[in-house]
Amino acid sequence: MKYFSTRNSDIRLTFEESVYMGLAPDGGLLVPEGIPFIDDNALKVLRDYKYVDLAVYIINKFWPEVETSVLTKVLKNSYRNFYNDRIVTIKDL
Repeated sequence: MKYFSTRNSDIRLTFEESVYMGLAPDGGLLVPEGIPFIDDNALKVLRDYKYVDLAVYIINKFWPEVETSVLTKVLKNSYRNFYNDRIVTIKDL
């Protein structure tokens, strides 16, 4: 997937280039060329995923060039000090 500047759609960058760059050279925001579609069946399955697994799934949609195993390792390491596998607990009030 390519990322383009909100000020100049001729600027096309990879995910990695856009992360390292932060802002586009023209000062615009870097946005994906599209938003990946996730169907209802996938959403039903995803709601039972642990936080890291869900993050891997979503990030991989925007950064398909990265190997899933590498991304999983990075995210597990990033959240290793959290006491709960879900990272974020949602409670009904």
